[in-house]
Amino acid sequence: TLLEEVIRTFSHRMGSKGLGLDYTMSNSIPAILLGDSNRLRQVLNNLVDNAVKFTDHGGVVVTIKSSEITNDLVELTFAVRDTGIGIAPEEMDKLFKTFSQVDGSTTRRHGGTGLGLVISKQLVEMMGGKMWVESEKNQGSTFGFSLPFKIGHSIEVGQHKKRCIATPAAVMKILLVEDDAVNRMVIQRLIQEIGHQVETAANGVKALELWQQKKYDAILMDIQMPEMDGVETTKRIRQAEAATGIHIPILALTAHALEGDRERFLAAGMDEYMTKPVQMEELFEKIELFSPRERQAEIRSIQVNDNGEIIYVSDAAEPLNGSASAVSAIKALIAGIDEAAIQDTNLLEGIAHQIKGLANEIGSDELKNVAFKAELAARRGNFSEAIKHVRQVSRLCENGKNPSV
Repeated sequence: TLLEEVIRTFSHRMGSKGLGLDYTMSNSIPAILLGDSNRLRQVLNNLVDNAVKFTDHGGVVVTIKSSEITNDLVELTFAVRDTGIGIAPEEMDKLFKTFSQVDGSTTRRHGGTGLGLVISKQLVEMMGGKMWVESEKNQGSTFGFSLPFKIGHSIEVGQHKKRCIATPAAVMKILLVEDDAVNRMVIQRLIQEIGHQVETAANGVKALELWQQKKYDAILMDIQMPEMDGVETTKRIRQAEAATGIHIPILALTAHALEGDRERFLAAGMDEYMTKPVQMEELFEKIELFSPRERQAEIRSIQVNDNGEIIYVSDAAEPLNGSASAVSAIKALIAGIDEAAIQDTNLLEGIAHQIKGLANEIGSDELKNVAFKAELAARRGNFSEAIKHVRQVSRLCENGKNPSV
């Protein structure tokens, strides 16, 4: 799932350049690995971003192989291969050095400082692995790294953690700032499902414009965005607030969770911090921290009935069926699927992928298989076929069956 998310992040850029982007995985890799997924995602993002940036012909392929297995440990070898501009032998020793760039003219053309490789190498070594590179000028490059992982064990079917999602009687008006269209739609629907009002902005520039025009109770701020990132946007809001004495709560959202991030974001003027992908329970808890004490009202728990429908009950002590947040998110995605898909089939593919993951979370093979068919159809550019499967997902959720069965 992590690898598919990384590939999907760059698929639009590669498609716009007319290039291929794919991945392969060894069948011998254990199903469950214990490791730092956020750091691994950051390394893969950095390497794929570099490969895409310096490739104008051909494509990029990510491979993962299982190179060594013991009873409780596996070593995986990752490789990001491109058919790009390559690196001359005399420049190779500069790659992983801080404040060193391979070629000033190349950097000016393609952008970047080279620090991504330095950081990636450090992260790999922090996780007990090693990184290397093979390249030939004008023939492409391969950046590889190996990492050890402990082998995890599956949890027995049905042993889901009981969760209790609550919804406030008092409604807050929230501004969601998120550049990724799929993430923006999912988080927006989750906030609305909790019971709050939400408006959205795709970057910091638009967020500042809305904040100046309207009154919000809180802001959910993505960190990495084009035009103006979340840290700079927060800085400008805090500077403007200094003259008024008004303070709007800001919750930082980031996909890269590293030690010290929370302290760094708080020092930048943000009030709280959470990582993506967003979980409904944590989202509710964080937003509740921003609700003024005098506005807090009775909390009602969310449950899922036998038809897979979300219901509210007044007894907050009643545990939530483990599929509630997943069913809620699936319905949220379906509610906006037609409008989003008409504008962007890449977005439709991403939404279908999200539904597949949520279906897997609640153990519904039928939903997962249909969502996977929709994802493949969208990837092939077959819009009508993808929509057909998405509507089938909708019927499965609304035909009286509990999709978690």
